[in-house]
Amino acid sequence: MWNYDGYFLEILNYTTVPILIGWGILGTIYVFLVQPFLSKIISFIPKKIEKKLALLIVCYLLIDFTFSVINLAYNPEILYKMVDPSL
Repeated sequence: MWNYDGYFLEILNYTTVPILIGWGILGTIYVFLVQPFLSKIISFIPKKIEKKLALLIVCYLLIDFTFSVINLAYNPEILYKMVDPSL
């Protein structure tokens, strides 16, 4: 969905080297700083609540996905605008 044609150090029009470096830095920060912190917080959740919470999140995602598909089925122009914003 991105077009970096003509940008500095672009790679096949899909990305650029500076963007790759930025995502690499952000990914490294996440892996070494954010993820261990979140793992500690998650470890405090009791097992009984953990399963219920996971089921609740899965149900929410399924409902959201269903409504998104229904919305696209009745409003296909939304998808067309996502693919080509000039429409």
